[in-house]
Amino acid sequence: MKSFEEALDETNQLADRLGLGIDDGIKETVAALRMHGFDTTGSCEGHLDHGLAYPWIDIGLSPGYVDVDQPDDPEVTELVCSLQELGAKHKNYHLFINAYDAKKDRRFYFDAHSQDGKYRTDGEVKDAGALIRQNATTRQRIVALLEQYYRGHSAPTSTRIHPNPMGIYGAFRLNSVDASFTKSMAPGEKAAALGTYQAEMRCLGEWLKGRN
Repeated sequence: MKSFEEALDETNQLADRLGLGIDDGIKETVAALRMHGFDTTGSCEGHLDHGLAYPWIDIGLSPGYVDVDQPDDPEVTELVCSLQELGAKHKNYHLFINAYDAKKDRRFYFDAHSQDGKYRTDGEVKDAGALIRQNATTRQRIVALLEQYYRGHSAPTSTRIHPNPMGIYGAFRLNSVDASFTKSMAPGEKAAALGTYQAEMRCLGEWLKGRN
């Protein structure tokens, strides 16, 4: 296991698709998870003015994506054509092309699935079953850790952190059980809930740091 300092250095090098670093309010928890071998794929400390009003951390493998600076790049055009040809020749493939174009930051994501248990992304075929099994193992590990944590840490069920399933490959998001209800809360109630959920996420991070 790497040290917390090593994991924190690694976390400080991470950035989202807009080039922004990990939020300070969740950075140490992300680092603690990475210290324990969990490869996080996204996170947020929670905000009242944008995004979600609760902290979350995503964990788990999913099909890769093509990341480019310009969506009209010839290489991207060629890839789109290749995927379209694939879909025309093999009717059992499902093509997924999602364009993200926000002024200076432009991305294209490709995901072409086959019903025979394989998936193709950027011309590469991998075993989707192996991906799902690996995510299931990762989820079992985090569930075991959370069970240990809550045996010695008292918190209301609504505040407790759990792995919330995401997508068809078994990835998951760590967030408080009732976090999604913040969408319908009044401003004052939402602010109080955010503080409670952030405190719980920090407590989990501190506990993980002590288990190196």
